[in-house]
Amino acid sequence: MITLNHIRKNTSGSITVETALILPILILMCMGTVDLALAINQKMMLSNAVRAGMQYGIVHKPIDGDYSEILAAVRNALPDSARNTVVLTSSMHCSCLDTNNAIACVNSSTNSDTICDDGSLRASFLKIELRATYNTLLNYPGVVDGGQINFQEEINVRLNGGH
Repeated sequence: MITLNHIRKNTSGSITVETALILPILILMCMGTVDLALAINQKMMLSNAVRAGMQYGIVHKPIDGDYSEILAAVRNALPDSARNTVVLTSSMHCSCLDTNNAIACVNSSTNSDTICDDGSLRASFLKIELRATYNTLLNYPGVVDGGQINFQEEINVRLNGGH
């Protein structure tokens, strides 16, 4: 007959119970860590792609508002899995640095660069913006809405002009 003292002293099987209680928590922690690492990795890839497009845009300035080659450079720098899921926009604007007022980049009557009131050449700025969504592996209520993280990368660089 098994006595109460014998049951208290017998610890066989206790490791199985402890493992069964702790293992799901450890698995969820590992999945959360992997999910966070994948999100950070995608954010870095998106940032690098926008930077690659900006570098292309600095060397090959857009002509007549055609940004297709710059946007193609961004898409080529993206991983294959993200190429069709991102939203890309690119634009160019100009201003005089002394007033920070927006002006036309090209004088429509002379078809040449616009000159500021102080005689300096206007400064032109190229802007590339990328938006993407990362779908998380798990749903994190109260932390991530609907299991999606929205990323936005934007770079605005002065190409030329000014003082």
